[in-house]
Amino acid sequence: PVAYYSQKLDAVAQGFPGCLRAVVAAGLLVPQAEKITLGYPMTLRTPHAAQQLLVQKGTQHLTSQRLTHLEVSLLSRTNLKIEQCNSLNPATLLPFPDTDHKLSHDCLQIVQHQEKPRAELSDVPMPNTELELYTDGSARVVEGQRISGFAVTTQFEVLQSALLGPSTSAQAAELIALTRACELTAGQSVNIYTDSKYAFGVCHAAGQLWAERGFITSSGTKVAHGPLILKLLEAIQLPSAVAIIHVRAHQKGNDPTVCGNRLADTASKTASLQPFVVHQMALTSSPSPIPITFIPGPSELS
Repeated sequence: PVAYYSQKLDAVAQGFPGCLRAVVAAGLLVPQAEKITLGYPMTLRTPHAAQQLLVQKGTQHLTSQRLTHLEVSLLSRTNLKIEQCNSLNPATLLPFPDTDHKLSHDCLQIVQHQEKPRAELSDVPMPNTELELYTDGSARVVEGQRISGFAVTTQFEVLQSALLGPSTSAQAAELIALTRACELTAGQSVNIYTDSKYAFGVCHAAGQLWAERGFITSSGTKVAHGPLILKLLEAIQLPSAVAIIHVRAHQKGNDPTVCGNRLADTASKTASLQPFVVHQMALTSSPSPIPITFIPGPSELS
């Protein structure tokens, strides 16, 4: 028998890439279908690679609770057989005119494309780039007060470093450093190195997904540093080509990557030691009154 089940996905699931969204929907509806099949053999036909998505992409996009639910609903049922079909089935409804009834696609490739702010963003160094930059953000508590700073450097030179506000966290400082690196290299090809796993993950996985969800977490709360993440995602579009690479922090040696990361770390800490000045504007004398000319409107003229 063929039955029609409809259920609205929650706000977080609605922000998933299309293929993964279909898998989440299947995980919700298969238990409902079992009310009819009563444990007898059941086949789930879908144009999406449900099993591959759960195994290879599930941990990046799903909470452990949601992933466990989907594994129980789709992978652990002995009476359920999942088939990836490329033919039109009732669940696809009406296809778009330009699809030419071709439903075959690579789910993993599509999800990987949608989870990044730009399709060609690389996580490994690109050859023959115009610039090699290193970024770091620093935040620590000294004498009971938080001090923060960031730096953008080459292997030998500090391009930019600055003191940040006392309320700036280490994660926020790392985001600001990456954003400035992208802004400084607008129109150029660049490899950018960071030792922050958080900032690296924002660029390559979580950031774009959070943006599609409106920076709302699975629990319905706001994502930390949402405005900074959005600004970083926009800045990533500025270089002509960009790779953001994660490197280990505090390594020893004379490797170019180690030296560049060490310089960025030192520069960000040095910047954080600058005195924080609160700028205020004060009037030295009372302003002279400025006469305001009255311009009559149409009603006054009449």
